[in-house]
Amino acid sequence: MKLIKKIARALLKPGGNPNALYRFFFYNTAFSHKRTFIRRGLREDEVVLDIGCRELPYTKDMTCRELIGIDLLTESGGVLGWTDQILKALRERQVSLYFANAEELPFPDNSIDRITMIEVIEHIENDEKAIYEMSRVLRPGGSLYFTTPNRDVVPVNNPYHLRHYSPDELQELLENYFHEVNITTHFPWLRLHERQFTGRFIKRFFFIQLNRIYEALIGRFIKSKGYSLFVHCKKGPEETGTMTRDVPVPVVCPVCKGDLTPENGKLECDRCRVIYSFFQGLPVLLTHIPHHQSREG
Repeated sequence: MKLIKKIARALLKPGGNPNALYRFFFYNTAFSHKRTFIRRGLREDEVVLDIGCRELPYTKDMTCRELIGIDLLTESGGVLGWTDQILKALRERQVSLYFANAEELPFPDNSIDRITMIEVIEHIENDEKAIYEMSRVLRPGGSLYFTTPNRDVVPVNNPYHLRHYSPDELQELLENYFHEVNITTHFPWLRLHERQFTGRFIKRFFFIQLNRIYEALIGRFIKSKGYSLFVHCKKGPEETGTMTRDVPVPVVCPVCKGDLTPENGKLECDRCRVIYSFFQGLPVLLTHIPHHQSREG
């Protein structure tokens, strides 16, 4: 098996660079579509912010001046945010990591060149506040790239999703804060799209190629029914839009879930009296336990 893999790499990736044949067979997955999408026009001098980054699967090998990843604190056994195992792997990389909340980004105005956010916005309680914050920290001409399920196709049956968006609804929301908004859809056949992630390698590989053929032949005619919305927003030279509903963001202790109060640039728990500036070795910046976890506690 190792010999076969070496031969395949030699034939398909001469010099370590993927050629057209390699891309045809192995790159046509939902994962690679999203990686390619968020890297459009990427420059080496950009500062990139990955929101809800988890293990940074889409951005960890980006060629950029600085890569910043933020995510939420996770509970033991939680499925969202960072776990100890993820943090152990991330600390070995040259990435700036922060426990932080998309609804209150801890960065100055006009300080980020590009923001990426893959399948995250449907988890955010105050989505408009997060969009406002992203527009605020982006430099004029900066770009926001994100993906989210298409409400016209995908029902909200995931317990961690607060909402899904239709293309028109999302367009209207984003145009309040961005100069240019471009929304496209991908993966027309939901069942086929999901099969790319289940079963053994041969089965997944078969459905990946079937999805590629289906999308190439038929998908272009039914793009409005795509499973995922791919969104690219560009900030103009004008000022950031004004919030229509500015709801305070809860800041919660990661241990006892008591309220955290700012104290001399740090956060102090009103219940257990612990002062947080770092947690699990990472800076804590205006972060909170996700809404669904805090309710369970």
